[in-house]
Amino acid sequence: MIIRDAVVKGFSSFGVFFSVNKGELDVLTHVQELSYSRVNNPEELFSIGDRADLLVISVDESKLQVGCSIKRLSPDPFENISKYKVNSKYKVKIIKLLEFGAFVSLESGLTALLHASNISWTDKNPSAKKIFQVGQEIEVILTEIDLDKKRVAVSYKLATESPYLILEKKYPVSSLLEGTVSSTNEYSLRIKPDDPEISSLLIFVHCNDISYFGNPEEKLQTYKKGQKVTIKILEIQPDQQKARGSIKATKPDPISFFENKAVNDIVTTKVISSSSSGLIVRPEGCSMDFNIKKSQLSVNQADARPQRWVGGELLDVAIAELNLSKRKINLSLKLLEELQNKESLEKYGHSDSGKNLPFSSLDKSLSESKKNKKKTKKEE
Repeated sequence: MIIRDAVVKGFSSFGVFFSVNKGELDVLTHVQELSYSRVNNPEELFSIGDRADLLVISVDESKLQVGCSIKRLSPDPFENISKYKVNSKYKVKIIKLLEFGAFVSLESGLTALLHASNISWTDKNPSAKKIFQVGQEIEVILTEIDLDKKRVAVSYKLATESPYLILEKKYPVSSLLEGTVSSTNEYSLRIKPDDPEISSLLIFVHCNDISYFGNPEEKLQTYKKGQKVTIKILEIQPDQQKARGSIKATKPDPISFFENKAVNDIVTTKVISSSSSGLIVRPEGCSMDFNIKKSQLSVNQADARPQRWVGGELLDVAIAELNLSKRKINLSLKLLEELQNKESLEKYGHSDSGKNLPFSSLDKSLSESKKNKKKTKKEE
């Protein structure tokens, strides 16, 4: 016997209660009789007020109980499951939207689960209710067939090309990309590409990759949501669904000015400013400023006075320390003076210089006279 247009009245952990003949009779359809596929929760398939045809499979007159089945009204679709292949693409229809995904129909009676984790490449917790509509047809990739549990799983995102693969093709590492600041946190920015083909992904920019100058975390605070930026792609990991970029790398690294230089080399700088603690100078051809401490301004402490400079003067200095990997560079005017003094001594001086001058002879005579006087006093 078939009951037509029974109305869903309520749910239990073991099945669905249907109302028959406008409430004259309530019947139960056990969860195992709802579908050939496994059902964990009846509310995944039905809502209150839904209608369905039922096949009566048992009647207990003593308890006034009627058991029904929905799945037995149609052949077991898993008998034809062999025609479906894992990793193949199929067109399906959305039949139920859930908090954790959606159920789709491969064919009449054969449903598959589209889990939320298989909806989007970029959104880790997408809402199927906001993306799809019941009755909508979509293309999916069949990812799993479990014959024992009679389960089928599909993926919507696998039916589309990963935006990270598109990014890799269109903007390989070292490419420049226009985007908008989507969000910020304590240590980084997330950049949304302006390119509509990849606008669903976010590119990570660490605060250390924002500027060559200043405190990285302070520089980070100057960027706001919605701000337009240009970044350079540093790394793309499609398998990990990650991409990393840099704002500072879009400009030449000022430290490269010192790539062909060495310690003791002389560079010409311009004095930017002076203070009681020293000078701020900028090498010609370089956009980076350096601090020269007061102690490094002169060999003679009396001349180590920052106020000798007011700003704008050209000043030759020597490289006292150069470590490009650690981005550590120190400049010194004192070292330049020491190098110049050493060069002058090596060029014009000699260890025996001055011995044949009259002053040297006089000095020797005076020393001998003093010794003789001391000797006479002792004898007396």
